[in-house]
Amino acid sequence: MNSYMITYSRDIKRSANFTETKRKSLPNLQKFEAIDCVNYYDYWKTKALSEGLCSTSYTRKETDEYPGKLGCNLSYLYLFKSICSTLNDSDWVLIIEDDCQTQGDPTPYLQNLIAEASQTNTEYINLYSDPAESDKQFSKEYHLKGDLYKMVPQYYTLAQLIRVSGIKKILNACPIDDNIDFWRNSNIDLLNCLISKNNFFKNSGSMNKHTHQQSKDNTMGSLIWDSANTPPKQILFQMHIMWYESKMIPETLDSLQIAIEKSSIPVKVVLGLNSQTYIEQPEEGEPQNMFEEFSSHPLLSKNYTDVYTITDKQDFYNIGDWRREIYNPNAIYTVWGESDCLIPSDYFNILLSTDSQIPYPHFMTLASRKMWDSTWDLMEHPQIRKYPRGKNRENIKELYSEVPYHLASEQQITQEEMESFNKEFEPEVKKLNFYKVDGSLLAISKNFPTPFIGENVRFAREDTCFEQFCRIKNIPQFLIETKIKGHNYKHPLKRINTSSLRSDETYKSYESKSIREINLFLKSIPQTIDPKPVKDPQSTKLYS
Repeated sequence: MNSYMITYSRDIKRSANFTETKRKSLPNLQKFEAIDCVNYYDYWKTKALSEGLCSTSYTRKETDEYPGKLGCNLSYLYLFKSICSTLNDSDWVLIIEDDCQTQGDPTPYLQNLIAEASQTNTEYINLYSDPAESDKQFSKEYHLKGDLYKMVPQYYTLAQLIRVSGIKKILNACPIDDNIDFWRNSNIDLLNCLISKNNFFKNSGSMNKHTHQQSKDNTMGSLIWDSANTPPKQILFQMHIMWYESKMIPETLDSLQIAIEKSSIPVKVVLGLNSQTYIEQPEEGEPQNMFEEFSSHPLLSKNYTDVYTITDKQDFYNIGDWRREIYNPNAIYTVWGESDCLIPSDYFNILLSTDSQIPYPHFMTLASRKMWDSTWDLMEHPQIRKYPRGKNRENIKELYSEVPYHLASEQQITQEEMESFNKEFEPEVKKLNFYKVDGSLLAISKNFPTPFIGENVRFAREDTCFEQFCRIKNIPQFLIETKIKGHNYKHPLKRINTSSLRSDETYKSYESKSIREINLFLKSIPQTIDPKPVKDPQSTKLYS
């Protein structure tokens, strides 16, 4: 007899219960990963509707409010499909849920039960009775023989034996337009449902909706009732701004505001205004005064915008810290803004559409303009990739001599030019079989493993650290291949009111320390592949 536990592994208690049950009671127990509608509801809802497993009347009535209900139904239905692909009609299977705890080894008892049931025409034996129905259920009126009773309608599908022939009847009845236990109650005669009176299976979850909040600390709770409290969908856009970048920020905020106004999903904006002078010092005035260049921008007064200040009163804090800490695992994406990067007006809507199609952690990047070397070729927009680049890396005019000015990455592009180019192409998203990361407008999906940047990585190369982390963890990168971002690497207003340079010893010292910390962090991650070491700045040229 095959036995399965439908297990939501994201829940530590439920995952541990599977391990303990397999160790103590059911050594051949197989884990069937529960369908995660708590975090990926739109994806599974679309898939279920397209496969005829349920209808929109059911999703509107039940699961749009409680996504966990759809997850429960689909977990059973996809497990049923798997079982039918490998077992015979006459086989029986045990299916238990991840809040079911077993008392001792029930296998001999279940084998005897199946032998007894074979003398009846049942295809379903419930192994746990709803406490509210127990007196009625186990009365003489419904007693069949031994521990077997004719089942009366009741809640719970905690534990059951099902014959494969009965499973096929359930699948043939799709779409299932009710919660799985309610559907079973309406089809008792179809499966000739029985119930066993036994002490092997105990419910360790919440007993009902009304007592859930009071009992959840002492039980495994209820994924279904908790799923109603799933945070509303939103995108988090975060951006770290150094004081000397202030003069170019108004056009970046204009670009962001346009994208937010066009967005079909709420966007939360979090800005970090960094006036620290550990590396760069102003030629005149106070660094925080530079922020006056954009302090009156209307986006800063919106109720969806939070602004944080970072000053010399704090220890050194820079973009590595910011990008590590400002991440929302509940937002469908957390987007890394950059002060020199314009946002395509349809970017947030594209992210909204991809969220419903990719039900696992991943990250998303936009296409590039013509880059400075061939390592970026596959990240360039296909229309731009066809332009040849020159061979003299040190001569920008020669390097991009055959590329339209605004389509070369080291030359400036305006919002209008970017929008005019992008509107000619429909968004196309593809999964890459390699990694190539430029941190500007990188979008990190919800439920991403953290930290993806080391705790002591404060400064440069944090995007390289992220790329290596994803390579080690085998987290895929997706590319929106037909939409370019407006990353102005060499914006003329990028470093204003400071003579400090990246070639200065102070900058190099902080950069080298950051690289050392990245390599220590990557080495600390359990891995199946060797990470590529991040190179010292003296051995490679950076462009960011």
